[in-house]
Amino acid sequence: MTFLQTMSASLNEMRTAEEFVDVVLVFKERRIPCHRVVLASTCEYFHRMFLTGMKESSSDEVTLNEIDGDTGDLLIGYLYSGMIEITQENALNLLAASEMLLLCDLKAKIQAFLCCNIHAKNCVSFLNVSRLYKLQDLIKDSQKFLNTHCKDVTLEGDLVELQEDDLVGILNFDPCEDSFRILRKWVQAVDGRDDRFMELVKNVDLSRFSKEFLCGDVMDDRLMQNVTGMKLIQEAIKSILLCE
Repeated sequence: MTFLQTMSASLNEMRTAEEFVDVVLVFKERRIPCHRVVLASTCEYFHRMFLTGMKESSSDEVTLNEIDGDTGDLLIGYLYSGMIEITQENALNLLAASEMLLLCDLKAKIQAFLCCNIHAKNCVSFLNVSRLYKLQDLIKDSQKFLNTHCKDVTLEGDLVELQEDDLVGILNFDPCEDSFRILRKWVQAVDGRDDRFMELVKNVDLSRFSKEFLCGDVMDDRLMQNVTGMKLIQEAIKSILLCE
């Protein structure tokens, strides 16, 4: 063990034994005794809190009700040791807490973890979360997955939360038949989206579809059964016939 590792382990042992602790962090129902100097030296949030004369700087307790007890336990372990286990179950809670506590290094670790764990069921929520917390790598990777796994997202993804701009990105990325399916499912996922269908379907190149799909799925869809929809289908069929 290096000197720093030994010191870190010793401080954590003293925390667990409640030796020389001088502040209690309250995470909802969880109370965790800590050392101010450790918190201030490893977390900018606490450094500012204890240094600027806020009421918490002289209080025996600091309440952080925005963070649950399990997440609080993990965070304190991280501040004392620099180590933490990020999982599918705790990643988003840790991300919200790291944003609040100004833990940039931890936030970067969580982003890297999320980037390695994108799949059809979570890519939409990850994309929304990445924008909320300004995680540029996760935005890029989520968009890439969304565009290249259109069919899987249509079958498994949560299209209720998919933003319209992201949907347009999918429709423009690959004008395949799956793009029409995902547009249809997106519209059906929330009441009131029907009105957006005809505007959005203009982003789909129907001429890239098979005649069978056009004359079957597309033509039979109730959302296409209007003057504009029939005109788009006729133009697509004409374009297909010209290329044969």
